[in-house]
This record gives sequence, C-alpha cells and structure tokens, in this order.
Amino acid sequence: MDKQIECINELKQRVLDGGSLTADEAYALGETTELEALYEAAAEITHHFGKPDFNLP
Repeated sequence: MDKQIECINELKQRVLDGGSLTADEAYALGETTELEALYEAAAEITHHFGKPDFNLP
C-alpha cells in the first residue's frame, strides 16, 4: 500500500477514535496526491460524526 494512503488511514482512524491531528499533519494532507483516499476518509469521518440530517441556511 502507498505510504500516503497508509498515513491517511492512520490519521482517519485516530480521528474516528476521538483524537485530533497536528497542524503539520493537516498541512501534509493538503499536499497529498492520493485524493481519492483523502475524500473517502473525509466522507467516513463526516458520516461518523455528522448528524443524519441537517439544513443549510
């Protein structure tokens, strides 16, 4: 597995477990070339923590 994907998965799991990212980790995610893996991780985190329904103003 690609090192960037492994990093994304590790950080995703940390957040799902209630942890947080450092500023350097967040910046590194912004520079990743593995966008599909990043989008999938973001969707999983959003689904985990988001309310099932919400309204935008």
